[in-house]
Amino acid sequence: MMPKPQGTARCGLKMLPVLLFALALILTWTSAWFVAHNLLDSDASSEMVLAHLLARQNQLLSADWFYSNELRAAQTQLIFTPLFKILTDWHWVRFIGIVLLQTLLLLSYRYLCKRLKLSDRAFFLSAAILMMPYSVGYGRIVLFHTYYLPYVAFVFLLLGLYLGVLHGDPAGKPVRRRVRIALLLSVAFIASLNGLRQLMVTLVPLLGASVVLLFRPMQPGAQPQGASRWRGIVPVLGVVLAGGCGYLVNT
Repeated sequence: MMPKPQGTARCGLKMLPVLLFALALILTWTSAWFVAHNLLDSDASSEMVLAHLLARQNQLLSADWFYSNELRAAQTQLIFTPLFKILTDWHWVRFIGIVLLQTLLLLSYRYLCKRLKLSDRAFFLSAAILMMPYSVGYGRIVLFHTYYLPYVAFVFLLLGLYLGVLHGDPAGKPVRRRVRIALLLSVAFIASLNGLRQLMVTLVPLLGASVVLLFRPMQPGAQPQGASRWRGIVPVLGVVLAGGCGYLVNT
């Protein structure tokens, strides 16, 4: 009679990360419903007004809007503007937009975890933390007002694509490697259309880390790597260049 309880307990422990993740989603999306109806400030309201204007003009950028510090090129308006085309209730637009943006955040994080070869258990546990508003700043600015959420999603996606390029097999599957490089450069360009922030928080630090790894002393007894030591920095140089071009377009 003993093996059965032990098996049940083991199964319960395996399901615990999934249950915690599901609970985090329920709590966060319930909070999103409350926020969409009751919590608003000038920053969040301006994003909604801009999306409504763009929906009326059938555009993604508008010459009739005075942008505060940078163009909203690949920002939340890509989600809220289409919603305003099919919905008239601003509360529903905001709630559905929050859920969709948080879903994109989770998908980009899932992609990064796959590239890092993390287990499903590690993903569900960390994703539960990612989705919880554990501070007022993180909850309002990232999860619910969603202003910084696209930037965080771009961080996960860029790092995942970079790892895909770095650890891919250029000799065995060159076409796949070229596609990954093209995607990496394209995402870096699109992310930097939003302004300088993505360069500052992702692309330039990634370049710095690659340079440090390039000149890091080899471990005693390690085999010389030759040109392979440059595999990490060459794609990053292209990424920073693409990001710089995106920033120039923004300015």
